[in-house]
Amino acid sequence: MRAWTLFFTFFVALFYLSAAIAKPSIEGNWITIDDKTGARRVLAHLSVQQDVLNGTIVSVFPQPGDTGICSECPGEFKNKSVKGLQFVWGLTEESPGVWSGGHILDAKTGKIYRVKMALKGKKLYVRGYVGITMMGRTQIWVRE
Repeated sequence: MRAWTLFFTFFVALFYLSAAIAKPSIEGNWITIDDKTGARRVLAHLSVQQDVLNGTIVSVFPQPGDTGICSECPGEFKNKSVKGLQFVWGLTEESPGVWSGGHILDAKTGKIYRVKMALKGKKLYVRGYVGITMMGRTQIWVRE
């Protein structure tokens, strides 16, 4: 009986240890925060499929003037509903917790930027930029 207790305790400890050292995942729901106003903008869902990170708008926190339609957006995004829109695509993990190489659509302005994301604790630093990362701005997203 004592051997069984030791065996069980060892595996429970191993399970909790592996959970504690597992790297945090970028996947899940995030609330985007407007870096200019500090207001919540959208609830976004990020997911990784075949090592590529993409994001979709789950819901919108309406602001004055919002129509819910991506009227300023280019090409295939034009006049689409913002809710359900894939607005982040094509990122790959360059190092643990850091994703880059993709694009992000600003549904408010209709502009598409290159994007880099860095997961730090319960915050996600999202930097949209043109050309080089120094030519951009950063938003901090928080887990739902």
